Amino acid sequence: MKLPTRRRNGDANKHGRVRNPVGRSFKSIRGKYPSKKMGRMIQWESQLERDAILLLEYSPDITAYQEQPRKITYAMQGAVKTYFPDFEVWHTDGRHGYIEVKPDEIARRPDQKARFSHIESKFNGEGSYFEILTENQIRTKPLLDNLRMVERYRSSALRPTSWFTVKHHFEQLAVITFAQAQVHLGGIDRVWALVADGIFSTDLRSCITDQTIFQINVPRSTNGTDIRN
Repeated sequence: MKLPTRRRNGDANKHGRVRNPVGRSFKSIRGKYPSKKMGRMIQWESQLERDAILLLEYSPDITAYQEQPRKITYAMQGAVKTYFPDFEVWHTDGRHGYIEVKPDEIARRPDQKARFSHIESKFNGEGSYFEILTENQIRTKPLLDNLRMVERYRSSALRPTSWFTVKHHFEQLAVITFAQAQVHLGGIDRVWALVADGIFSTDLRSCITDQTIFQINVPRSTNGTDIRN
C-alpha cells in the first residue's frame, strides 16, 4: 500500500505560492489576507477565495494552509493537462489535502466534473484528498457572518494582549455565556477579539445569542503548565 504523501507544514510558509496571480480583467478583485495562523499574507484571487480563507483560518482542525501550493500534471482525453490547486491544507489528525474554490454554476458543469474527477484520482493516488468548495459551503449562514464578526474585532485596540490581562475574570471558569463575557470584559469587541485569539471558542455555525456558551481555552506555557497560576 502506498503511504500518504506528507508535505511538511513549514514548507507552506517557507516557499510561498508556486504561481503568481493570473492575469485578469482590470475589473477583477484580488488582495491579500493577513493570516495569524500562517504568520504571513495570504493572496486571494476572487472574493469567494477571500471568504474561503476565513474558513481555513478559523477551522480548529486545520493546522496550516497554503495558497497555490504546487503544480500537477494529469492525463485526460489523451492529453497531458496542468493544474494548480487553490489551497493545500494540513489537519490536526494528520490528514492532508487540496482544495479548489469554484462558483457552484461552474463546478456543476459536466466538463468541469470530468476534469476534477481526474484531478481527484491524481491526489488520491498520493494519499491526499481533493475537495471542491463552492459558495454553498463557503457562504453558509450564520457561519460566514460570525467569521466576519471575528475578523472585525480581531485587531481591536481594546483587546487584552495576553491571558494575564484577563485571567482574574475567569480564574475558576471553564465556560461562560456570551452575555457574561461581555459584562466581565466590558464590551462585545473584547469578546470577539478573544475568539480571534483562540481563548474563547464556540460553534460558529450557530447563531450567537446572549445564552451562547463559550469554552474558555487556557493557554499553557512551553512546559505544559497552566499559565493562569
